[in-house]
Parts: sequence; C-alpha cells; structure tokens
Amino acid sequence: MLKEDFFENEEFSDEEKANAAFQIVTGMRDVLNVALKSNYVPTYQKAIAYIKDISPAIYDTIIDYLPEKVESDLVKRFKESADAEIEFKESENYDSILSSTAISMIQQEIDKCDATIQKNSKSSKDVKANRGYKKQLLSALKSFDVRKMNEHELLSHDFYIANRKEFKLIDEEVDRKDYRLPDGKILRLYLAHPNKIEQVLGVDVIYECYDLRLNMVRFAHLQYKTWKTLSLSFDEREKRQLERMYTNTCACNHCEVPSAFASASPYRFPYCAAFLRPTNKIMPKGSKMMTMGDHIPLCKINELRASTEQILKHSIQEISLTQQGFEEAFNKFHVGSRWMPIGDLEEYYRKRNLTDLSGNVRIIAQEIAFNEVEF
Repeated sequence: MLKEDFFENEEFSDEEKANAAFQIVTGMRDVLNVALKSNYVPTYQKAIAYIKDISPAIYDTIIDYLPEKVESDLVKRFKESADAEIEFKESENYDSILSSTAISMIQQEIDKCDATIQKNSKSSKDVKANRGYKKQLLSALKSFDVRKMNEHELLSHDFYIANRKEFKLIDEEVDRKDYRLPDGKILRLYLAHPNKIEQVLGVDVIYECYDLRLNMVRFAHLQYKTWKTLSLSFDEREKRQLERMYTNTCACNHCEVPSAFASASPYRFPYCAAFLRPTNKIMPKGSKMMTMGDHIPLCKINELRASTEQILKHSIQEISLTQQGFEEAFNKFHVGSRWMPIGDLEEYYRKRNLTDLSGNVRIIAQEIAFNEVEF
C-alpha cells in the first residue's frame, strides 16, 4: 500500500522504496505465471518489460530502485575489450557506445562459431565445444537488451511485443493492455499507483476470471508483505490493512461453499479468496532478484496473529502454498473465491465505491473466457 507520492517522499528510506518496487515486479510476475498456465515461470526481467509496456510512468518510477541483472564473466570480458577500443571515454554517450561495441564483438564471435560449426559438421568433426560457446555468446548478447531497458535507453515498444510468443497485444489504453493468451482467452492488465493512503480493500493484486458465456466470475486477492529476515510483523497501519482485507473478502462469504456443492463434498481446498504473499527483501544492486513464493490464506494469518505478534517463517510451512502450487490450484478452481454472477461482483464493488479499482489496487488482472469454462 503506497502513498501517491511514495517514491518522492523523503520520509521513506531507499530500502523501503526498493522493497515496494520489488513487490510490484513480483506481483506482475505472479500474475503472468497464473495467466500462462505452464511449467515456464516468467523471469523478473520479463515482468519488468510488461510493466514498461503497460505504464512507462510507473516503470520510470521504480526502475532505479531495482537491482541490475548480474553480469556474467563473459559479458564483463567483452565490456573490457570494448572499453579498450573506445577513444573518447568522456563522451556523454559512452554507455551506449560501450554497449554497441561489445555487441558487435560478440556478434563477430558468434559468426566465427557458426563458420566453424558449419565447416566441421561437413567433415563429421566434433562441434560440441563451439555449440556450447555459441550458447554462452547468445546469452551474453541477450543481456544487453535487458541492460538497455534498465538504463532508460530508447527501446522500440514493438520490440518487446513482437518477441513475446506467449501473449499477443490486441488493445490498449493508458495504464491498461489487453493480450490474447495461447488458450484463446483475453488477459486484461491494469497497472496503477494507488492514490489513497488507506486503501478500501487493503490488497495489492486482484486476479479475476470471467466466463462471459455463463456470466460468472471468481477471483483471488493478494496482499504483498516483506519478510524481515525470518519473520513477519505488522505495524498499526498494516494491521488495519489486514482487517480491511478480511472484512471485504472472508467476512463477505466469498469463501462460502456453494449450496450446490454442500452435499456433494467434492475434494478441494477451502474457497479461500484472500492471501498474504510475503516477499524477500530486495538485494543490493548487482544481486539477482529472487523471492520465496509463499501464499498464506488470510484466515490462517489471523489465527497465527491471535497468539503471537511475530509470525516466523518456519510456522507457515503447513499452511501455505508455493507459487507453483497456488498457480496450479487456482487454475484448477481448487483455491480462490466461489463462482458468482458477474452482477454480484459489480454490486460488491459499487457498495464500496470502487467503480474504478485502479485507484486502490496496484495490479488488476482480468482473465476473460468467451467459451464455457468447465468447473
């Protein structure tokens, strides 16, 4: 939960701002992971690229607080060689010249590998070493694309869209993009700075699944929180946030078992719709971005908080889902709210004066199916 001027406000430390920026990136990565429904987990760099697509303003706000991708020794070697070739090192375009020179050197090495592989393949000679070296060179070359994005150099908007085979952009507005998913569904992504100091819902990410043929919808609400080493603690503002989250999800019967299933006793998790999503602290610049993927049902968090002010990491092992576990369970309808008429959800938002969610939630994802969903 952020103040509108959070990243410009000097009362917050750089560490707090870095952790908030990392939560936004992690939230986008989690949303992409749920939408893809595959074993492939999107990288943090891919999540950052989508943030840039959807809201360049938010990207510009958070990027300086995120660690740059760790450079391999091979990348460092080519940068050193490129630096030796640059005559005017005081030029204001030095970084751009360094990158382009290094890229040119890497491409020359790739061309040499290709020539060797082609020549030796014809004579049935071993090319394994050259293939391995070429793979390293291609990885080094790819790192410069990410680097350019991190350093705010101009990038073609279409470059990222054209190279994303998983999603196809079909419509866009300010801070909103619509993508077609591989299964034919539409993924609508909103990205915004919450503009209220005290959010109404108390959540950071909303993922909604719409079935337009049946006029039904289900959802999950996620609140992100940073681990303090091996524990979680909550100040008064964060406690109020959890209370709002409970009031607007658990206490509204969104977790209630549908009457049609009450006697059938289907095997599934409870209909938990609200989860706490702890993330690791952001690492110093030059470190990799990584975090644990725990998803803890809000009701279980409240049970733990009833007996202790600090929640230890080892105490959540039996009550949390991993990122992969959450993604699979949510997509198979084993967690998340019950299905409800779309009109009921719209009325739920209207009662809370939330006709525009973008002012209260950082990331909103709406997965829309036009054909009947089996559940």
